[in-house]
Amino acid sequence: MDHEKERLLRSSVGALVGSDMKWSEIQLLATLLVRDATFRTRFAKVLGSSVEAFAKSENDLPPSDRDLAVVGNTTPGVARLLIDVVRRKKYSKNRVIRLIKSVSRKRGWMEGMDSMSTANIISRFAHSASDEEVTELLRRLGVALTSDPFLKGIGSREGL
Repeated sequence: MDHEKERLLRSSVGALVGSDMKWSEIQLLATLLVRDATFRTRFAKVLGSSVEAFAKSENDLPPSDRDLAVVGNTTPGVARLLIDVVRRKKYSKNRVIRLIKSVSRKRGWMEGMDSMSTANIISRFAHSASDEEVTELLRRLGVALTSDPFLKGIGSREGL
């Protein structure tokens, strides 16, 4: 499997594992993808339709939100990792803001954080933060990049 397919596979599995799906649902999905060609085809079509719908809705966003969508595409590994960790640990938005403020030296992007979603705040942080700030936030969230091969792969790909 070439590098791009491997990255795509790992990102997809990471998103599934980090989702709110139950383990039994993920196992059922895996089984259906392997054993049921009709389901596999339907899954691919629904995924493709969803991507098209998202792309259309992204074009309908106001410029500031469209910029954030681009930010999400330029730092997907770091932002997704941070969002997944925060969701898994069930951190409140206020706790996330305090943690980000404690590690971030840049303050300009923080205006209006109270009205943003937690995911939006994390995405903006991931886009504007230095590697050291991201690494420090991960450390404070209890994530050790070097001890987990999957996270280490994301970290090395993202330059952490």
